[in-house]
Amino acid sequence: MASPHFVGPTPEMEARWLHYTDALSRFQLQKGCVPKRIWANPKVPHQGAVMMVHGYTACPQQFFDWAELVAAQGWDVLLPLLPGHGRTPLSPDVPGGKYSDNAEGLLKKNEWRGFNEFGDEMNHIMEAAEGSKVIGGLSVGGTVAMYAIQAAPKLYDRALIMTPLLDFSNPDYRRDLWFVQAGLPDGSPLGWYRITWGDGCHEERSQGRAGICDFWASTAAAIQNFGLHVASIFKSGQTQVQVVTVEADPTAWNEPILKAYKNFSPTARDSICFMPKGVNHSLISKYDAPKSKKWWFPALYRETADFVMRGDLMPLGDRSQTDPGYFRCALPGVRE
Repeated sequence: MASPHFVGPTPEMEARWLHYTDALSRFQLQKGCVPKRIWANPKVPHQGAVMMVHGYTACPQQFFDWAELVAAQGWDVLLPLLPGHGRTPLSPDVPGGKYSDNAEGLLKKNEWRGFNEFGDEMNHIMEAAEGSKVIGGLSVGGTVAMYAIQAAPKLYDRALIMTPLLDFSNPDYRRDLWFVQAGLPDGSPLGWYRITWGDGCHEERSQGRAGICDFWASTAAAIQNFGLHVASIFKSGQTQVQVVTVEADPTAWNEPILKAYKNFSPTARDSICFMPKGVNHSLISKYDAPKSKKWWFPALYRETADFVMRGDLMPLGDRSQTDPGYFRCALPGVRE
């Protein structure tokens, strides 16, 4: 509910946020990876607080533009940093050598419960918010949002879950991770096998994308373990849920997403829809796949913001071409 006489966060919410960010000050973070808060526009009635969690190996930067849109309508927006993310690159071993991604802080296979702890800490911050409370996320951030509404079932009014990374689409990744998961310790040589998003990711970074492109198999195994855990506990509750995913997403495997949503037992106030094949996994981040035309951007910005601010479910269009039991997201006034 709007609070016309209240502007900005409560002192307790700000104190909890600063306690969280102060704990990260000992790390050297990339510019686009520093946790960010955008306080509500003081010229409009205060509505509440939104927390949006970025994707795996990315940074809060993914939501910078979208957050400004929502904050302008009276919402405090918090953009935290996933555990171990955003560190500045490691210096080369020799002068003039190549800098390498700093993935040392990413949670390893047996440390995956650190995502639970992160979600609990974000819930603690949001408990002190004024007005309506909304959480959302992209990729692993979407998985965190799924966890958060289970850990605090009465806290949030709405949850926007976008392309949650419960498991990887790439069968080669899943094959390699099967061996990593097969009882091997985090320190095993196979656990330190390097995985990369590829040359395209490195090109994105040259054009301003924050985050990393290369990581270790053991850290990817932590994503699998966290995703499996969240899928097993994901049940319908007080929070209204909108899920948005992508047909044949090359990053997030849709099979466990659909299974989790079915087990969630959605009601009429909840919805899931698919963006057409070819839409980028990162959906509303202009920094990912910068060369794509992103024809969906203006409408998806509007529709996701409308759900966050008012609970308006995204309109449904034609049946999905990859998952005919479900529907595509309709973006009024937009053509591919």
